[in-house]
Amino acid sequence: MADPSGPLDMTTWVMQAPFYAAGDEPAWRLEIADGWFSFKRSALRAIEEPMVQPVKDGAADVFQTGSLKIVIRRETCQAGGQTSEFAVDVTYDDDPFSGCAFPAPAAGIATSPEAGAVAGAVGSIDACLAKLGQPALVTGVAPRQDGALTSVGLRARNGTLYECGAETASGAILYLDPIEVGAQAPWMSRMRFVREGVATSAPCPDAEEVRGGEQVLGRMLSRACKF
Repeated sequence: MADPSGPLDMTTWVMQAPFYAAGDEPAWRLEIADGWFSFKRSALRAIEEPMVQPVKDGAADVFQTGSLKIVIRRETCQAGGQTSEFAVDVTYDDDPFSGCAFPAPAAGIATSPEAGAVAGAVGSIDACLAKLGQPALVTGVAPRQDGALTSVGLRARNGTLYECGAETASGAILYLDPIEVGAQAPWMSRMRFVREGVATSAPCPDAEEVRGGEQVLGRMLSRACKF
């Protein structure tokens, strides 16, 4: 990735870089890396466009760069279980994505759309893990019925897969069904998240923390890490 040309004057920006933005349903994330915007959606390739000087639209900053339009304004919002003072609207291929902007995280903290999906669904995840009654990897999270239901993919230590459905608001479990290996839907193989306090069978030094605000929710494990 080549460096964009020319320094940018960030002194008048609504939110100065480095920052990231994220939203839910579907989970997405916008990051800044080496002078580029990187727009990520779960299981899809990242869209990368160079950072540009924004145009002011009232009190908002509007970044129009390649296939991305990014609007940042000072407005309280919530996404992924976190509250921010900055709201963000991203448009890609005429599709709108709404969320919030946050200061860039420290090294070693997961920044993927999957991490954002976990943070936004931790109540449903905990309800499903409690119903299962044994340690398990969370392998996927998917909103259903316009967000009223959250489906959670789980894999127990013995390799058994489960699909769990929980009411998003109450955490009430609607189903917990074993799934034959190889028959799981694609969304059930998008992450390897382990809740805080659950041990892995071997050290995982490259695991990344997943946070909800200042709270550590757990760790996102690489494929090489043994659960």
